[in-house]
Amino acid sequence: MAYNDVFMLIAIIAILTMLWIFIRSLWLMSTTKAAATSVQPSGAPS
Repeated sequence: MAYNDVFMLIAIIAILTMLWIFIRSLWLMSTTKAAATSVQPSGAPS
């Protein structure tokens, strides 16, 4: 019984970690695209 509980706990931690990595990667992609579009090239007139 205890082995099943530990296995379930490890599975839940793995799923939460996977979700956190996925959400963080989406957040970083959206913020870097927004930052990249707001920065003008150095040779472009303002």
